[in-house]
Amino acid sequence: MIYYNQSPDPAEKYDLIVRIDRIVERDEELFQLFFDQGVLPDYFGWSLDALQDSIFLWRTKLNKKKILVDFVVNLSTPTRTNRVLYQCLRRQIEIWKNEDGVFDVYIRHDPDGGIRKKVENSGKVLTQAEWQNRVANRTKRRH
Repeated sequence: MIYYNQSPDPAEKYDLIVRIDRIVERDEELFQLFFDQGVLPDYFGWSLDALQDSIFLWRTKLNKKKILVDFVVNLSTPTRTNRVLYQCLRRQIEIWKNEDGVFDVYIRHDPDGGIRKKVENSGKVLTQAEWQNRVANRTKRRH
């Protein structure tokens, strides 16, 4: 299901929440945001086709059956990357209809770039600096 500026049902307990917390201008930036959250394999091909394949594998490789992708976009003037991501996620919703699981997308409209806080899976609200520090620490641990 796709939610536009309306939060998903709070009763739904997701196994995996992936957040794209700002408007993304380039494909590489989008891939990096996914990679930093640990949802892309080390052998990821850094292409949109590879992203499509990797998202489908979340169910089998990561053993996640209830997934929410939460992303920010300016719906008035979406970037090419945001349009492609939207199409990719719509395809996943169609694919998952025949699977045993839930694949939801929460699209937040942010016309002026004002979203500055991230919500972690636990629900704790982090500042921009706290989130960047946490991402930097994850990156260091991987290398």
